[in-house]
Amino acid sequence: EAVLAVMKRHGELARVQKQGCGALCNLARSSHENRVKIGQEGGVRAVVAAMRKHAESARVQERGCSALWSLACNEDKNRARV
Repeated sequence: EAVLAVMKRHGELARVQKQGCGALCNLARSSHENRVKIGQEGGVRAVVAAMRKHAESARVQERGCSALWSLACNEDKNRARV
């Protein structure tokens, strides 16, 4: 929840979005429960919003793709959200 709140509050800052996507990726990789919770809390939407807002930032795109992959891995509801 904290990561998503910071991403929402600082949506205009590419470096915050890059770090947020990285944090979500790491959290999602660590457990299925994290993937479910992040998805329920709007994590997929947050990552997609960051990628759209900062389309020119290769680092946001890279970490965003990694986060989406991690969120969708073995989690059907998140896969549908992506």
